[in-house]
Amino acid sequence: MTKMSVSRRSFVAGTAAAATGAAVLGSTFNHRSAVFAQEEATPVPFPAGPPADATQENGDWPHLYGDYKGWRQAPTTTIDSSNVGTLGPAWRINPVNNVGPAAMSGAPVIIGDTIYMGDMLCNVIAYNRADGSVKWQANYDIPTNGPCGVAYGYGMVFTGLGESGNVAALDAATGAEVWRVALTNMPEEGIRMAPIVYGGVVYISIVPLSTNNNPGSRGILHALDVHDGHTIWYFDLSAENLWNNARVNMGAGLWYPPTFDDEDNIYFGNGNAAPWPGNEEWPSASSRPGTNLYASTAMSIATETASVRWSFTPKPFDLFDLDYQIAPIIDTIPVNGVDTKIAITSGKTGDVVAVNADNGLILWWAKVGKHQNDQLQQLPFDRSVEVYPGALGGVLVPPAYKDGVVYVGVNIFPTSHSATGPDFGGGASFEGELWAIDAATGETIWMVNLPTFPTGSIVICNDVLVTAGLDGLVRAFRLSDGNQIWSFQTTAGCYSPLAVAGDELIVAAATGLIASEEQFEDGVVPEAVFELISFQLGIGGGNTTEGGDMVAPATPSAAGSTPAVTQSEGAATPEAGSDGVLALSIDAVDIAFSLALIEVPADTDVAITVNNIGSIQHDLKIDNPEFWTGMLSPSQSATVVVNLPAGSYTFYCTVDGHAEAGMWGTITAV
Repeated sequence: MTKMSVSRRSFVAGTAAAATGAAVLGSTFNHRSAVFAQEEATPVPFPAGPPADATQENGDWPHLYGDYKGWRQAPTTTIDSSNVGTLGPAWRINPVNNVGPAAMSGAPVIIGDTIYMGDMLCNVIAYNRADGSVKWQANYDIPTNGPCGVAYGYGMVFTGLGESGNVAALDAATGAEVWRVALTNMPEEGIRMAPIVYGGVVYISIVPLSTNNNPGSRGILHALDVHDGHTIWYFDLSAENLWNNARVNMGAGLWYPPTFDDEDNIYFGNGNAAPWPGNEEWPSASSRPGTNLYASTAMSIATETASVRWSFTPKPFDLFDLDYQIAPIIDTIPVNGVDTKIAITSGKTGDVVAVNADNGLILWWAKVGKHQNDQLQQLPFDRSVEVYPGALGGVLVPPAYKDGVVYVGVNIFPTSHSATGPDFGGGASFEGELWAIDAATGETIWMVNLPTFPTGSIVICNDVLVTAGLDGLVRAFRLSDGNQIWSFQTTAGCYSPLAVAGDELIVAAATGLIASEEQFEDGVVPEAVFELISFQLGIGGGNTTEGGDMVAPATPSAAGSTPAVTQSEGAATPEAGSDGVLALSIDAVDIAFSLALIEVPADTDVAITVNNIGSIQHDLKIDNPEFWTGMLSPSQSATVVVNLPAGSYTFYCTVDGHAEAGMWGTITAV
């Protein structure tokens, strides 16, 4: 039987009893009431934990991550470094929806003899795992965007229905609709993520359909009863009624489904606040001053009460569309000799941060990819500033994890911004990186440069990881050293996360083909032909030449660490003022200091005045001992009195990318 219920973001007191005592959390926004259609009989609740029919024990892949802790590894496969070179296409078909700029962006879900896929029109197709033939399809033809997809559990397939804001449950055997609910009646809100099913609950979020053009729209995480889709609880992912200005602001919401620990706590990453970076009326995001609570944040909430256990925001008040959208990876490992449950968080900010999964305390912090100007909190009106990571940069897709090492794909791509809006002018290349990071210490084990975005996410098969990119190449790398040992050229770009079930690798190459430099000998990029491919062992047809642009292992930079620099020639010395105090002045411009080498008397107070005469924010900092001007907006000045023992000290601008671009110098105390 198909049931339809209509919900906004909350539910009235009369339905609270049906929510089994779960808390309703959120802002003071005046939400509309809900109307529910439910069976009279009370359904039997499912036990806590994963659905019994949706685990990897039988060689299945039931949702985006495969498991429920976000590891994205295939525990039953025999694919490894000794045989990955024999992988080849057992079958390859054109997907049912083979039109538009992208046909599929969600991960394949593999259960028994069936592969379930959602497409970019929210249609759900069940393919025969043996040959790729279609078993059934449920057509909705509702546009969507982002990393949408499906999940399996309790004999049903669950999917979000894009711009409608609906969620549907389908019979996995027939495709018949079991129930369908609407999570919002706001036309500016919809669904951009794949759901996940756990403990008899479907977890899914609504989001603004455009994070710059839909004021008042917001992200809401919903917990839906798996029997009929009614809302058990919701959590408003924007605080203080859209940061105290719902007339202008919008934002937040999940890109990817939550993960879970053994105690059934929920972990997820949240989208950014908007407008970004601002508009004519509210430049540099002045409509939402402050920390923008819960935006671009990794969080954990308790399943039963929907109460916040902890939240971690690496970049409060972000201007640049830098979500912290990846759900944390969960494991218990020795940290400083003590078994510790960790949550490894990451996102488009280009940060990978491990926190204690019980209390959110930071254990280590690594920056990956390129960083430049991304810490600015004010922007010029008359020109654009290039920012790394850009709106498509940083950690865009879920990482993978095995045996105390997290494997992260990074996009290297900028976006330029002025105070009133982004500039999406072309010219940047689509490049990426793969990182292997020690989960106990945050130290880099290896890093590999890629000529493309690793948008196919990462999946681990024993001692190899496999990823795919917008250049249509599926690549395999050894876990131990990051060397590439196999590749296969598909006929389209890969944006859907890869999946492995048993000894079968499923790849959806179903977006535009963006060739990397010198990828095709004649320089002619073929027209993309979307395809769904089943790779199996013993078939071959790929390239087994080892390669990869390796970078020597290095410890990732901690936030605010001193950049490695060499001294410049030339020196300036302070002069005594009328009050007898030694003083000198330094101008900060875009992007340099007017003085590169300074000599001061040791163990003597010296007043250093820094004048920001540039058009973006700058500062000056010295480490060990620490002296800092604070962040200076254009036309601001600050004076800091330093007293340095004999020695040589580096001063630098802490805005990401500025020191690396040359904004540093040396003070010698003699």
